[in-house]
Amino acid sequence: MGLHAALGAAGISPYHPVRLFLTPLLAASVVAVGVGPLSAARRLRLALLVAVGLFLYSLVGAS
Repeated sequence: MGLHAALGAAGISPYHPVRLFLTPLLAASVVAVGVGPLSAARRLRLALLVAVGLFLYSLVGAS
């Protein structure tokens, strides 16, 4: 969320691909690497949940 807000504060349009696609992917990779002792399937599921949620948040904020 912080990266998404920082990109908005920097003046990058909500419709810019960096803000819509890169932010959720980066957040998902941080979650996948940063969580504790979970199985690979649960890490992937959690990362996908974060990416989809942040992508939807970006779309709602863009409209």
